Amino acid sequence: QIFTHLHPADLLSVSRINKTLRGMLLQRSARWIWRASFANGPVYGCPEVPDDLTEPQFARFLFDELCMV
Repeated sequence: QIFTHLHPADLLSVSRINKTLRGMLLQRSARWIWRASFANGPVYGCPEVPDDLTEPQFARFLFDELCMV
């Protein structure tokens, strides 16, 4: 539940700390954590998550400086 209070960019960073956290945060059953993170954190001007992306993919698209193309 602590993760739900993080900004999506911070949650993305946490998911990259180690394999255990990555596995936990990127599984489908953790989708509610990402949804709560987007809902609780001020992500100004952020559109809804597109149907063809998961919440972690959308966070990566928004906050990573790497190109996803």
